[in-house]
Amino acid sequence: MKKFSVATRIFFIYASALGILFLFSILALYFALQLRETPEQIVRENVYSLEAAIHLKRQIFHQKEIINQMMIKGWNPVLMENLLKEKENFQSWLSKARAVAYTKEEKDILQEISLLYEKVSSFHNEIAEKKTVPEVLANQAIEDYGAMRGLCLQILQINEGLINNAVSQTKTDFRRMNTIILTFLASGVTLSLLFFFLLTRSITRPLHKIMDDAHAADKLFSEKPTKTNGDEIGKLDQHMHHIISLLENSDKTISEQRLRLLHAERLAAMGEISAKIAHEVRNPLTGIRTGIQLIKRQTQSNESFRRKLDRMIEELNRVERIVSDILNYSRPVKPKFRKIDLMRLIKESISLINKDMAEKQIKVETRNYGPLPLEADSDMLKQVFYNILQNAGDNLREGDRVMIRIEDGTSDTTPHIHLVFEDTGPGVEPQELEKIFKPFFTTKPLGTGLGLAICQNIIMEHKGRIWAENGSKGGMKFHIVLPKRQENI
Repeated sequence: MKKFSVATRIFFIYASALGILFLFSILALYFALQLRETPEQIVRENVYSLEAAIHLKRQIFHQKEIINQMMIKGWNPVLMENLLKEKENFQSWLSKARAVAYTKEEKDILQEISLLYEKVSSFHNEIAEKKTVPEVLANQAIEDYGAMRGLCLQILQINEGLINNAVSQTKTDFRRMNTIILTFLASGVTLSLLFFFLLTRSITRPLHKIMDDAHAADKLFSEKPTKTNGDEIGKLDQHMHHIISLLENSDKTISEQRLRLLHAERLAAMGEISAKIAHEVRNPLTGIRTGIQLIKRQTQSNESFRRKLDRMIEELNRVERIVSDILNYSRPVKPKFRKIDLMRLIKESISLINKDMAEKQIKVETRNYGPLPLEADSDMLKQVFYNILQNAGDNLREGDRVMIRIEDGTSDTTPHIHLVFEDTGPGVEPQELEKIFKPFFTTKPLGTGLGLAICQNIIMEHKGRIWAENGSKGGMKFHIVLPKRQENI
């Protein structure tokens, strides 16, 4: 066994034990099925025969009652029709009873019932033809019904006796079956334990070696190795779980730091370019705006020319806003964290956009969740909320709605607040959805494509997450997850 690995040895132990137990279980099951087959068949056949006898007795009773009614009230076509229906039912059940009868005694009784019923059937035909019920013949038919009922009771007694004998036999067989099963299982368990004892001796020494290696690895990854208790397998399991947990946390931390580092490097490079652009562009813009305003004062009489100058000033303002957005994205301001009420901040953001939304007949709805304490920069978050609502307003149609939902919970053991901005608009194409947070991507003719990118920067500075998706029934959904306290991050 020395040339086999520990895993192979463990597999061989389990396979041997399971194989032995399976073999002995199959043998026990085979003998159990052999024991129960005959009693089950007897019970099943007698239950069918019982059912047929019960129905025959019921049909006899119904027919007898109809004859009694016609003796009292006289022949009646409705009663005659009912009698014929009961006759058909009786004959159907008589055929079923003959099919399920397997003892000679039952078959003889059914033959007697059949002969008696032929006499009764002749009586039925006579009263149907003459439309009268002779008293003598009716009394004879009632006596024949009584005789048939007695024969049905004999069939019931025969089947009940057979069933009772089968049940008694089944109890005896079950006791024998239990003895056989226990004997086979005890033999299987004994042999399995013997295999366990012989084969586990070859595992204990390599297991201790694995334990030493796991303990050394635990010390390598952590200054405070985990305290273990229990047997060797339990200690090894605790060591490995601790090591895996440390590796997962390290991998997650490294991945997050790598993403933040790449993001910071891109922002730093863009910040240098943006600063140069702002310096080179803003001064000429200021001079151009001043010159246009001077020209505008000197052309008081030419209204058409003044309007063109106003449009030029608007375009210059737009260029300056683009430069400002680039600076805000590439050189983000660090948030000033303080305790705020998130619910109040949402309401303030809604009030800023309400006028524009009302002009388009778009409703912004949210439930009053009460105070929601949060450590954050209120101005920055207000900018995020305003930007999301403004984007929704640009894309929605008249009569659409924006719903703001707030969920409270924990994420990775950190208390957080989950905000959902959901609208009833058309949503966006899947290929566009993947790009909406990328700088300079926009679907608006006059957009800069930096609004959502700046929002993403702000949420990342708050150690949170933001993402977007299309709703299942259409519309757009923005998710924002923010930690409640920054010191826990």
